This record gives sequence, C-alpha cells and structure tokens, in this order.
Amino acid sequence: MFKNFKMRTYVASLIVVLLVPFLTLCISCDSSSSEARGTLQLSLQSDARFRSRNINPEGSTPLEITSFLISGEGPNSQTLAPMTAAEKTITINSLLVGDWTFTATGLNSSGTAIATGSTSIHISKHVNSAQITLDSEVGSGFFNLICQWDPAQTSPNSTIELTLLNMAEEQVTGITKDVDLKAGQATFSAPLAAGYYSVLVNIKTDGEIISGYVETLRIIDQTTSQATRTLEIGKVIDSGTLVIIDDTATPIEGAIILNPTELTPGDSATLTFTPENSVATMTVQWYREGVLIDGATNLQLSIPSVQGGTYRYDIVVSIPEKGTVGSAGILVAVPTTATLQQ
Repeated sequence: MFKNFKMRTYVASLIVVLLVPFLTLCISCDSSSSEARGTLQLSLQSDARFRSRNINPEGSTPLEITSFLISGEGPNSQTLAPMTAAEKTITINSLLVGDWTFTATGLNSSGTAIATGSTSIHISKHVNSAQITLDSEVGSGFFNLICQWDPAQTSPNSTIELTLLNMAEEQVTGITKDVDLKAGQATFSAPLAAGYYSVLVNIKTDGEIISGYVETLRIIDQTTSQATRTLEIGKVIDSGTLVIIDDTATPIEGAIILNPTELTPGDSATLTFTPENSVATMTVQWYREGVLIDGATNLQLSIPSVQGGTYRYDIVVSIPEKGTVGSAGILVAVPTTATLQQ
C-alpha cells in the first residue's frame, strides 16, 4: 500500500580515530608490560539528530541524541567498560593493540536509548579511523491515538478503521480499539517495537468512506507516542501546511493549495504542493479518504470532475533510504442542493 515506505537509517555517527603513538611522550602504557598499547580518540558528530515526525514520543526533545554510551571488546578478553560521553571528542588511553569491536548507543536527554550501532577495527601502530553508524532501533514503546469527529454526521452503522504499516510495509496486528459512536470518539493503542510506522485512518458509513487521513508515527524505547486527531466531515480547508523532515538536512516547508476554492459538482480542481526548498530525490504519493490514488505521484494533483460532498486528500512525502518523512491533508467540500421528490 505504501510504495515509498522504506527502512530508515540513522545518521547520527561516531567517528572513531585510533592513534597508536610512535613517540614515547604520547603513549599511555605500563613500561613494565611487553604488550603494546595505544590511545583511542573518539570524535562525536552531534550535528545529525533524530528529528520530529508527526506522532512523536512524549518529551521536550525525545528524538534528539544528546549523549552516547560507548563500550568495547578487544584482544585477550580486554574490555572497555561502558562510558557515557556528551563531548564531541574524548580520549581513551591504554588500549591493547589488536582487533576491537566498539558499540555506541545514542541517548536523548532523558537517558532513553534511541538507536545503536557497532564497528570492528584493528588498532595498529598507524593512525586508523572508522565510523559507527547508529542504524538499529532499540527496545519497544507504546502507541496511543484518539480520533474524534462530529457524531451528528455519522450513523449507528458507521465504522472507523486504523491500518498500521511497519517499515517493511507489513500490516501490524494486535491493536486495541475502543469506539464510542455516540460520543464521536475512538481510541487505538498497542505496544510496538521501536521504529517508524505509517498510520491510515478512515470512517465509513454503509461501506462508503466519508473521512480519512494518513500520517507517520515514531516509537522509541520505554516511551509513549500519542496524539489526538479530529476527523472533519463537511468543512472546507483551502490550504494545508506540510513540513518534510530529512534526518540530515534542513526541514523542507511548503503548502498545499486548492484551486479554485469555490466548486460545484462536475467542476475540475487542482491540488498543488509547492516546496520552499526541495530535495532532488523527494517523491510524493496522494491519497483520497485514506485510499492510495494510483499514479498520483506528482506535486500537482488534478481532479477532473469533483463530486458533491466533502472529501479528504492527503499527501505523503518520502526520501529514498529514509521512507515517509511527512504528511498533510486538505478537505475539499463541494456544496450540493437538496431536491424534494414528489
């Protein structure tokens, strides 16, 4: 269903520079030992951060890595005890020359693990460098979504459904649903593995979709990602703002514009997303009432003939190797005139 939903790769990195000094003034070792030892200098790149998505974990900056937990295993059962580093550069002395594996875990300001990665390198009597990429999500969290709507615009046989897709575009099961049609509210919740997801919601009456939307979800370890969304039926919105987030780039901002803004049944209409600054590899997909529109992968969506009533359109933007990075929706309302049958 989601053509552009791909695995995200975290780009917060540790640049590992291994220095085995050949000047005695720089070597930190026990002169009584015959084992060669060197100094390990870790340079931390903190300018690449895990930025906000649509439904985000709780906290002020839950996706921002502020420190790293570093550990290592070396030759002859040598180990580097876990240590936390917030500085961009730290130095570790007296590492035994040989093969080492270093592991780094990125933590947010609350100490919650965001992602982890590791690398294997050989410390020799030369300057060595390696990079640790945090490319694996850590742990599991909890998802909670409250959907609200005007109950006067639904009937007792109306239904609301939520579809949750993981990074492999597989549908996630085990979601708990609590629906109160009289109150116009539904709550969806589930424990989920850390990672990125797409959320698709729609309301149906007598099998007809009357409202729906799509957005993205981020889950991190031991944290709840929750939101309240209102599904509007019958309200015209002339434009919607979309923010596209790339983990390593400046956020891309733009707007969805409906033209013309006043419509009657049978008129043609156009929805246009205009980014203020764009990424060459950016792709888009349009949805109508939460259902994918085949072939609608351009920034402009043409509607040849609008129908009377209110319909929601969503745009989902993706970047290769990072998957869906933003979503926005717009309601298109076409007034109809009631007729009396004799």
